[in-house]
Amino acid sequence: MAESSDFTGIAVYGSGRAAAPPDVVRIDLAAEASSEGVQAALTEATNGLARMREALTTAGVQGVDLRSAETSVHVDFGPRGDGPQRYVARLGLSATLRDVSTAGSVVQDALGSAGETARLSGLSFLHSDPSTLLLTAREAAFADARAKADQYAALAGRTLGEVAAVEETAGGGPIPVFRASAGVPLAADFTVDGGTQEVSVTVTVRWSWA
Repeated sequence: MAESSDFTGIAVYGSGRAAAPPDVVRIDLAAEASSEGVQAALTEATNGLARMREALTTAGVQGVDLRSAETSVHVDFGPRGDGPQRYVARLGLSATLRDVSTAGSVVQDALGSAGETARLSGLSFLHSDPSTLLLTAREAAFADARAKADQYAALAGRTLGEVAAVEETAGGGPIPVFRASAGVPLAADFTVDGGTQEVSVTVTVRWSWA
């Protein structure tokens, strides 16, 4: 933060945090298939993705919460590069689930519907509306800054005047909790626990001397 050369006062940092259980789960799925022909690999992956999408919509996931993700086709020559040439097609799908309590069963049903083509790339938690948490974190950050400023003013034998400037840095975000490589099986009863998600704010406040 740039300081004015004629500024007389005090500048302090304050930090604040607020946490609450997340209400949204974002999952990254994919259907992956391999074959000696490009078209055959694409067809198998497309069918797997269609079954996965159908399972999600049957579970109540709205179309606006489904989004096509990473899509690719590449050639696989085997682990040592000397195997038979095969084509691998991967079609990605991201879904936003708005009920954390049922997310585990929804993910399991979606993967089960796609059979051997099913892949789970990641799962993360977030808040659909973090504004309330940010308000709480800002109040805590400003209170922290004010407490520090009062202490320094007392130590300096001065009195705080008006606030001259405020600068904020916000933090927090989605928390990835699960990442699986291709072919990793899920437990018979797959559950997810969201815990709490934290939002943090750091603020710099400048007070003039009274």
